[in-house]
Amino acid sequence: MTDTKLVRLHKYIAQQGVASRRAAERWITYGRVEVNGQVERTLGRQIDPTRDKIKVDGKLLAAETPSHVYWILNKPDATITSRKDPEGRATVFDLPAVDRASATLISVGRLDYRTEGLLLLSNDGEFVQRLTHPKYHVPRIYDVLLPRKLKDAEQARFAQGFSLSDGPTGGLPMESLGSRNMGASRGYWYRLTVYEGRNRLVRRVFEKLGLRIVRLVRVAFGQLWLPEDLAPGQMVALTPGAVKELLMASVVTPKKLAPLPTRKAAPRREHNERGANTLHRGKDLSKQQETKERGEGRFQKKDEARHGRRDHTLRADLDSKGEKRSHDRKFSNARPSKPGQRKLGPSSPEGKQRQSGNRSPKGLANRKSKR
Repeated sequence: MTDTKLVRLHKYIAQQGVASRRAAERWITYGRVEVNGQVERTLGRQIDPTRDKIKVDGKLLAAETPSHVYWILNKPDATITSRKDPEGRATVFDLPAVDRASATLISVGRLDYRTEGLLLLSNDGEFVQRLTHPKYHVPRIYDVLLPRKLKDAEQARFAQGFSLSDGPTGGLPMESLGSRNMGASRGYWYRLTVYEGRNRLVRRVFEKLGLRIVRLVRVAFGQLWLPEDLAPGQMVALTPGAVKELLMASVVTPKKLAPLPTRKAAPRREHNERGANTLHRGKDLSKQQETKERGEGRFQKKDEARHGRRDHTLRADLDSKGEKRSHDRKFSNARPSKPGQRKLGPSSPEGKQRQSGNRSPKGLANRKSKR
């Protein structure tokens, strides 16, 4: 017995061509979807398409997935990309060419009321998801008609990007297409490329420069260009090759990161035996270690010599019986400055005078005279 493959609810709705996956998720949250007669609001719910009955707004979805269709529509001016408009304006789904389509179509993104040009329609929710998700950065190319020519500083702003209320845009490639007569006046065409489908993005960018767009036409979506012979309001079916090219354009390619610049080794602080800090700034540590050992050997020899003299002094301070002499070592170690001069001991008058710091009146007077 084979197990039936389960599928997520919002993905199944998208496969039926009713809506994109993102729209299906909103419908589930709003309570517009029923599973076996019960309203389902849990995102990620898995269903069995062969057993479960799915309804959207009370309408039962067919158990079989319909064959997918893909269309290019040359959207005319003064139409909205929605099925219903509270203000009663005309929609693209009211156009005769769209109304004659056998499948229930959904739009790949949106174009605002006064924007013309290429609009993709399909009943493949996965296809719509791939082309509209922000992470895929599928390019959209627009031809923009302005009442005047852009200044060099204004055109340079597009390479830097703009800061809008819903986030920065990043750099926007732009080129000039020349001028064209507009009745008594003259207009200038520019071609702008954007990589996301934010609401009124192109118009808001030019509003940042204080410019009003006269006409806005989308001429390309990904690798697909608007056919020159396609009249406004008319549709043409996409070939399988064109669909494949669009899907290839929506593949996320990882960015190749530049190699990190080489940096010098950070100073490493160490402590030697004396407690002093030693900094190593990328030098040859073997040489430093050799120098350190050489220095330690020199200090060791000095210490041995100093301790040897001390031991010799201690031995000289002992008498023949091994008892320590009573006189002070300070005076016993003092060498006579002249031949025949005797050493000063603490019991001698000269030693007492030197030990007391020479505080006699005569010595104090000599100090004052020297100052």
